[in-house]
Amino acid sequence: MGRPEAVDLIEASKGTDRAKFLRSLLNGLIYDGYRFPTSGNDGIIGPFTISRAMALFLRKRNGGNGGGWSTQLHDTHGLLAAHLNFGIDVGQIRGGTNPLQVNLRLLHITVRRRKCQLTIDENGPTGETAAESIHMNRNTQWDGRRRNLDTLVEKLETQDQVKFTADEVVDYLSTYEGLTQSYMARTATKLKEAIEHTIHINAGGGVFVKFDEDTAWSGR
Repeated sequence: MGRPEAVDLIEASKGTDRAKFLRSLLNGLIYDGYRFPTSGNDGIIGPFTISRAMALFLRKRNGGNGGGWSTQLHDTHGLLAAHLNFGIDVGQIRGGTNPLQVNLRLLHITVRRRKCQLTIDENGPTGETAAESIHMNRNTQWDGRRRNLDTLVEKLETQDQVKFTADEVVDYLSTYEGLTQSYMARTATKLKEAIEHTIHINAGGGVFVKFDEDTAWSGR
């Protein structure tokens, strides 16, 4: 059953529609609950691959720093949405002992307001939606783009009617959700394994994958 699919992928790998090829090659990719779909305005497999958004609820600590986490949910659908993102470039499938070159770039996680994400899902991204999006990889911190973090906090207050400080947002993401540089280091290893496994399934086996990574993946 796998042979016709493998032949189709070999031919697709020679074509010019790289997004279509990647969606066939990585169809079914999932890591840590993040699913990578083959269609949609945002959250789609392609040369720059974005997972489907995962809801995050955003909580405050009881009694300030060091306290336990409040059980109050300000929005039952989640105030925030998170994506895993990475760039991928794949060579031709030649078969035999020839490796399939897979170049991985720009692995990071993005967080924005969930309602902002719904706007992107309907109309695509804009400069305004980008302005309230914050990012982190294994070499950077959540507050690396301070203006974006401040805009996110402002939009939470004016659009969602909830008040959080920038430090509270970063504390929640890092401590409660565990979205840290260590998490991204584990993600780089485990997501790469998931990519290789998915390629083997979709190509019908018999494909030797050779990876090349940038510093966002390797940490070096």
